[in-house]
Amino acid sequence: MARPRAYKLIGSYGEFTGTKIYYTGFLKTPGFLPASGRGFGGLKHTLELLKKKFRSFTLTITPDENSVTKSGTIYKVRLSAKIVKKYGNRRWEGSRQLNLKLGQQMLAEIYPNHFPSATYHAYQRGMFAEILSNIDERLVASEDRAALTKFVTGASSSTAIDIPTAYQAKQDVQLIYLRRLVEEFEKQIAAGHDEAWWQKYFEKNILFFQESYIRRLEKMNIIVGTTQYPDFCVVTSDGYLDILEIKKPGTTLLKEDTSRHNFYWSTEVAKAISQVENYIDNITKHSDAIRSKLRDDLAIDLRIIKPRGIVVAGVSSEFAGKPAKADDFRLLNEGLKNVQIVPYNELSQRLKNTIVSIEKLSGTQGAIARKPRKGKASKRE
Repeated sequence: MARPRAYKLIGSYGEFTGTKIYYTGFLKTPGFLPASGRGFGGLKHTLELLKKKFRSFTLTITPDENSVTKSGTIYKVRLSAKIVKKYGNRRWEGSRQLNLKLGQQMLAEIYPNHFPSATYHAYQRGMFAEILSNIDERLVASEDRAALTKFVTGASSSTAIDIPTAYQAKQDVQLIYLRRLVEEFEKQIAAGHDEAWWQKYFEKNILFFQESYIRRLEKMNIIVGTTQYPDFCVVTSDGYLDILEIKKPGTTLLKEDTSRHNFYWSTEVAKAISQVENYIDNITKHSDAIRSKLRDDLAIDLRIIKPRGIVVAGVSSEFAGKPAKADDFRLLNEGLKNVQIVPYNELSQRLKNTIVSIEKLSGTQGAIARKPRKGKASKRE
């Protein structure tokens, strides 16, 4: 058997600086033992725990063996490269106390006969907050996200789900996503994207902009035997259909009639209104065929009665400093029978209003949770 080679620890190892650990069975020095002598993540805490347990010991890294044997008064600990790589997947940026507890649990998994499990005893208030604050959420694997969600909602245990806690967690996640969505959306409005880009963007995100939308439908043939399609349709929570036509944020909404001192729809918006009205008319005429197709293909049962048309176009900053233009936009919009023109920044404001509503509701529920009422019953009860 080849003689183990020594690796000297250099750097912030405290009492273990200059200590030698060993490795054997490798064709060359493993990559997790860099020439700088800094070792791998978690090594220092592992050495502290091994010393506390065994006092006198040697640590040898092997390709696949994990074992603890005793020779006289010295314990010989062998740690496999597979476990070292597992160490590398753990986060060691926390406090020394937290890292020691993490190391304790790792050793309990590897050497259960020598280290008791820290599963129930390692937890301390604030430890998850400390761990999560040092993690880029984009790097969290899907299985970890699922486990965290189950844990927070109580779904991972056999006990009943803690409904208030689960609802609060849902609100917290929703707030994080909506705030990022607003920031991204307003940035993209100024980016000058074309209609095709915006159509793809709304296909992905439209359900977040309107709480009453519960499902987006892919493009569907509205007239049997032809190829006329709206940009896309959405199903409302009460089972009706909305048709969306997407234009650019840079679309001019109104033009001025200088001879009459009033405003009218720009050519592009007028065309969009006419197109959506045609879609509505065609959907209404072929409602039975469309309902049947959606029921057969998607198991969706819709009430197709005068669908509502939404044209997303322009920005209301076009009316800044022009109250007469803003008034005419409102009058023209209200005068449309089945179609509504929605500027991009109005969608942004809807998201912000939703955020405020969730924050207020969350604060109210938090106050109720912190101060449960005693004695007298609520007037509503």
